[in-house]
Order: sequence, then structure tokens, then C-alpha cells
Amino acid sequence: MKLVRNVVQDDDFIALIRKLLHLREGRLQTASGGYSIPIRCISDADLLDHLNGSKAIAFSVCILFKHSRQKAGFLGIDIDQKFSERLPFYAVALDRLKLSRAAFATSGSDPGRGKVLITLKDFIDADVARFLIEEIHRVAVAISENTLPKTPKDGDLELYPKGGQGGLLRVLGRNAFRNGPVESMFGLDGSSIDPAAIKPIGTQKALIVAKKLGYDDFHELPSRLSAFIEKPSRDIGFKEGRKKVADLAHYMARKYDGASNGHERFINLLTHCSASATGQVKRNVESELKAPSLWARACDDLTAFEVIPEKTPGASLRHAMERFVQKHGLFREHFSASTEQLVGQLGIYGSAVCKQVDTAQKSRIVLKLHPGWKRSRGMPGQPAFYAIPSCGQTLEELWAASSLDAHLKYAYETLPIFGCSDPRKLGVIPTFEFWESYKHFMQAGSLPYELPQAA
Repeated sequence: MKLVRNVVQDDDFIALIRKLLHLREGRLQTASGGYSIPIRCISDADLLDHLNGSKAIAFSVCILFKHSRQKAGFLGIDIDQKFSERLPFYAVALDRLKLSRAAFATSGSDPGRGKVLITLKDFIDADVARFLIEEIHRVAVAISENTLPKTPKDGDLELYPKGGQGGLLRVLGRNAFRNGPVESMFGLDGSSIDPAAIKPIGTQKALIVAKKLGYDDFHELPSRLSAFIEKPSRDIGFKEGRKKVADLAHYMARKYDGASNGHERFINLLTHCSASATGQVKRNVESELKAPSLWARACDDLTAFEVIPEKTPGASLRHAMERFVQKHGLFREHFSASTEQLVGQLGIYGSAVCKQVDTAQKSRIVLKLHPGWKRSRGMPGQPAFYAIPSCGQTLEELWAASSLDAHLKYAYETLPIFGCSDPRKLGVIPTFEFWESYKHFMQAGSLPYELPQAA
């Protein structure tokens, strides 16, 4: 097996690179140098063209799994300045953490650039991956005696996965826009490397190393949950306390797909809470520790939609969307559906479907994420994007999960809403009132009331 130097023709090498970095999705580089053309499933032909330099692909570091779980396929450090000077610091840091056998380096589009990649045996939770790469960088900064920048920034040094969607990183291949050379891979000491000798980090080892470095169950918990766990208020009554425990159960169940390690962490958090809790909260927590009924219900809710009574305004539309999502195996947090497709589920006219969509949004049982657009010359149409909240999930939580989707981001880039081309920076949850204001704005060029400023 040969290194990527000039032309790749080895099918085994292509398969190994895909396996080492878990390459599934990405974006193709355009003539302007940006990466704005999404590739939903990277084929072997795409990967071969990329490695040989005939096309440039930036790979998605994280993939969105079911129940809004983001997982990282690899860790990366993108060094845009003083690569040869900075690489040894990361080599020593990875060696101290006993992770060097899982890592390799690549050259860049010019001598001052390069990357360090840390491979994983399987996808790991994005929050664990982010913590690990930040700690690797922190150790390297200490070794460098602060020669390395403490805070990564674009154009100098970047860490992957990033916050939000995890970011895109071009690995190997060439930067066609900069007319760079086909890049090669080598060991952290600069020596040649056999990719088959790289030993990716196992999921359990990644978690063990993260915990040794200070990662705990409080990392990445929403503020409303971390506040409840660390300092539960004495004023919380029994019913409210039970709702808080149920909220935690739903959050952890969604994050870990109801698996045993998720239950174990849930119990650890409740045990921590119990130590400082008093009154009704302590009673709630100890009740769940003895008989985890709320955890069991949260796990059941993962596979079942919340029961919406038929009398609820917009219920028929909601139920039609549930059938549509289940039939086509879609994510309830972000899916697109045309009026024609919903007509097929409801058996009513298109104009009536539009009214039903509005009614369901008013009832807060469906969330429209993006209105889509009609087909025009040279551009295919895009149906509207929707989301359905699960049991116990607030619209805030639903939007936080939905806004991470790469396809939704592409829709916002293609048709910005109020000038915003990134759903994560919209600054407001797109409820029915929001879309009514948007409709009014597009027709009259003004707003009936002032919206919150986009972030």
C-alpha cells in the first residue's frame, strides 16, 4: 500500500482512508474557493477524484444520528501557519496522552500549512470529541510554553470538531482554488507511515481519556438541567420537581438512544443531585433512583410520537406528517415534504393543506423550519422543511436540534430568511407568527412588529 503522493489507484487505500476517518458526507469546492455544494453520500468515485486532486471535498467532521445525536468521525487540527514548528508540540502532547498511535499528519496547500488527524475506531459523541481536541490543544500549548495560541482562530489554527455542526475539513487531496499540490500523509515525527499501522482510538478509551482530563456528566448539559442538578432550589414543589427529573430523563435518553450507558449517566447525575437536594426535590430524586419509571417512559418516547388528541386544531396534519416520516424513514427533527406529498397523506386539496399547516403551527404541534422555493430555470425546487416535537421536548430544544442539519443550512444559504443564511444564527424560533411576519415583509417590505435581532 503506497502513500498518497501523486496518483491513487489502490482500492484498499481508498477503503482504509474512508474507514479511518468515517467519511460519509461533505461539500464540494466551488470555483470561488468555498465549499457550498453538499454531497449527501460520498461515493468511492468521489473519494478517488478527491485523493487524486481532480476535485476538492471538505468532509463533515460530525454526522447527525437519530434523536438529534451528533457524533464525530475523527478529530483534527488545521494549522495554517508555522506548521513544521508547531507539529512537534502536538506530537509530544499526543504521546503523553498515549494517543499518538491513532494519529497522523498531512501536508498542506503550501509549506507553512498542514493538518494533524486523530482517528477513531467508531463515531463518538461530539461533545466528548470537542472536549478531547481542546484538551490535546491545551496540553500542547503548555508544552510549547505558550508559543502556540491559547485560543484557536480562523486563518491561524483551528480545532475540529467545532461547535454547532462540527465543521468541514478537507483532508488530503489538494486545494484546487489555491492550485496547491496533492497532499501526502506521514507520521507525527515526519517519517513515512503505513496507514494500515494506524490504531484508531476505541470509544471506551476515548471516554476514559476524556474523564481523566476532567470530562464529567455535567459537560454539555443545558443550563436549565445543570442548574437543577448542581443546586436544586428549596422552593421547587413535588410536581415541578418531578417535571425536572422527567426533563433530565428525556434529555439523556435522546442523547444516548436509551442505551445502558445513558441510564448509568442519568443515575450518576441524580445521585449527585440527591446529595445537595432537600424537601420535595430529594423525594423526587430518591423515588426515581429506587424505581426508574421516568427513565423507562423517556425511552418509550424515543420511538413514539406524543399522542395528539383529534380535537386539537391541526391534529390531522400532524398525524399525516407522522405517517409520512415513519413511512419514508425520515428524521422527525428535520424533514422536507411538498404540498403534493401531504395531499397524498390527507386526501384533501392543496389549499386546504396549507391552511392545516398554519393551524398546526399555531397549536405548536408542528414547526416550519424553512418555506422552500419553487422550481425555476436552471434550479430545482425545494419543498418546505418541517419538524415534529417529541414527548417532553420544547420548541426551543427542537429548534436547537433542527438548526444543526446540513440540508437545512443549505436551504438557508440558497434562500436566506431576513438576510440570515445560517439557521443557527436566526436569533428566534421560527413559529407561525415568525413566518407570518416574513410573508408580510416579502409582500410589503416592512414588518408588522419588530423581530429579535439575529445573532
